[in-house]
Amino acid sequence: MNRSDRWRRRRYGPLMVVLRATVMLSACGSDDADPGDAGSGDAGAGDEVAAADEAVNEFELIGGDYFFETDGVTELPAGTTRVDFTVTEGSVEDHVAMFARIKDGNTIEEVLAAAEEDFTGRAAEPLVDFYGGVNALGAGQTQSSLLELDPGSYVLGCFIPAQDGTLEPHSARGMWAPLEVTEPAADPVPVEVEGTLELSEMAFDLPEDFDGNGTFAVDNIGQELHETGIVKLDDGRTGQEVVDYFDFSQGPPVPGAEPHVAAGGFGAAHPGRTGYMELALDPGNYVLICFVTSEDFQTHLAQGMWAEFTVPGG
Repeated sequence: MNRSDRWRRRRYGPLMVVLRATVMLSACGSDDADPGDAGSGDAGAGDEVAAADEAVNEFELIGGDYFFETDGVTELPAGTTRVDFTVTEGSVEDHVAMFARIKDGNTIEEVLAAAEEDFTGRAAEPLVDFYGGVNALGAGQTQSSLLELDPGSYVLGCFIPAQDGTLEPHSARGMWAPLEVTEPAADPVPVEVEGTLELSEMAFDLPEDFDGNGTFAVDNIGQELHETGIVKLDDGRTGQEVVDYFDFSQGPPVPGAEPHVAAGGFGAAHPGRTGYMELALDPGNYVLICFVTSEDFQTHLAQGMWAEFTVPGG
């Protein structure tokens, strides 16, 4: 795949609004460990409709233990960008693709050093503006998100703590990449959505009849950084068990003991930002979680920022 295949401006006619992602089901674990991947549902009565002949950047990204593969692409035009993120078959750990714009006066080296210093992300947060991305996926899974990228220097990173007990972020093991977003900034492309998830302290407000299928806006209306992680519960497990599993006061989470599998979502975004996630979740019970930490180093999850929902069928 050459550079032009990795990102391109895609033009949409007046009837083209639905964005689809390639579905790649997880190959690890039991059948229950296959939460589905991102992709939009069929066109419906969305909140917004894309106008004719408007352009969206396309950026294909591959991740694994512990790397990002961008096929040499280090630059994108500003504007609406669709990120297609795939985690490679055989990956042992889950991975995220977070887009963070480095604030003026800071460097990518400083951001990475701060992230390595503190697995909660609190040390790195003042150095960047988070624009979202694709949340945690497991081996063989794919999801797409749409971001409104402003011009500037970005670091593309996976900041999940390693599962070997060190809690070292994946970025410290090489899972990061630089990205320049260039002027001029294009006008945002309206996106047809099935509904909007609103994030605030400390709650998820789901759209009516949310079923985990379609393109959904994610709007941080709160005063803190928030993310939308989605996990699929194993049969018979509960959302409270997910909260308990990530209780760091009891020590690092134990690999293999989790009551869930990763199912994607939208990455961390600062207040006032809106992005979009494409979902095509399999039937089952799910939990929305925010793993961002507050100033007291408590995760938002531990403070009650989680919500259960069910995808019907099956």
